[in-house]
Amino acid sequence: MPRMFFLTQIELDFGAVKCLPHECVSAVIKRPLLMTDPGVRAAGLLDRALMALGGRNHSAFDQTRSNPTDRFE
Repeated sequence: MPRMFFLTQIELDFGAVKCLPHECVSAVIKRPLLMTDPGVRAAGLLDRALMALGGRNHSAFDQTRSNPTDRFE
């Protein structure tokens, strides 16, 4: 499975969403916050991630801009 390191570890592979519960436990994250944009939610990817987290106490925010920049507008 390819990995990228940019402040945090990123898992890249088919089915990597299944790693979420284990990664939360490893990082001692008890209440994960998933942040995305409306297009990812519309594609069903956010729902898959939330399902993978199961009964975990989690929150989701889906109002980030697609392809954000470093400019404030």
